[in-house]
Amino acid sequence: MTQLDGITWMGQVIWLFVILSSLYVFFYNYYGPFLFISKICRTLKIKSHYKSFIFYSFLNIDTRFKYYNIIVSNF
Repeated sequence: MTQLDGITWMGQVIWLFVILSSLYVFFYNYYGPFLFISKICRTLKIKSHYKSFIFYSFLNIDTRFKYYNIIVSNF
């Protein structure tokens, strides 16, 4: 079997490294910018809506506190 041959083993490892590194570079150059742009867009969207998230969270807590006070006062 050629896979177990000690003479060709190092050449197979080198070609494996060359092929995998070229695939990595290809996919990184092809899909990398798309992934980074979508991550940047999501980060900017979260930062721009952060204050509204805090405001709505405050309203939710305030509303729950009022309901709790109504329940406690009627009990």
